[in-house]
Amino acid sequence: MRSFLKGRMLWHYCTGVMTIPIKGASEGDAVFLNRMIEWDSHNHMILTWIRNTSIPSISNLMGSFDDAKSAWDMLAKRATINDYYDQLRFIWDQIDLSDPTWTCSKDAQQYASIRDEFRLYEFLMSLHKDFEPIRGQLLNRSPAPSLDTAVNELVREEARLATLQA
Repeated sequence: MRSFLKGRMLWHYCTGVMTIPIKGASEGDAVFLNRMIEWDSHNHMILTWIRNTSIPSISNLMGSFDDAKSAWDMLAKRATINDYYDQLRFIWDQIDLSDPTWTCSKDAQQYASIRDEFRLYEFLMSLHKDFEPIRGQLLNRSPAPSLDTAVNELVREEARLATLQA
């Protein structure tokens, strides 16, 4: 979703960089109205995309949000590491169905190794900022840990953070 929104230059609505317009002192009513209409249109487009691409339990929650940032913040904190990993795993499994059949087992192993490392980086870089310290530790390991190892460490960190917040 983040890449999709960045590709359409709308990600800043989710991060809060693009906030609801405030009328400037020297700004005319028509100019302000146009800025407000543009912001409102983009904001609700994002909310609609989130609603339409989410599972029903999440989609139903989107009606209570008036801005994309609030919705995105809720989504970022709602899913557990395991929930998020399961969703990604499902998507990756679907993508794997379109992978070519390798005639050489050595090529297949090399491809799988590169693919798995890319998936590790994709997973780590998409985590909430609360996991920044552990993400840095995992990214700086040489050799890179397996995705399963990273998920297990992140689940432990998630439990630790939950204990601290309780």
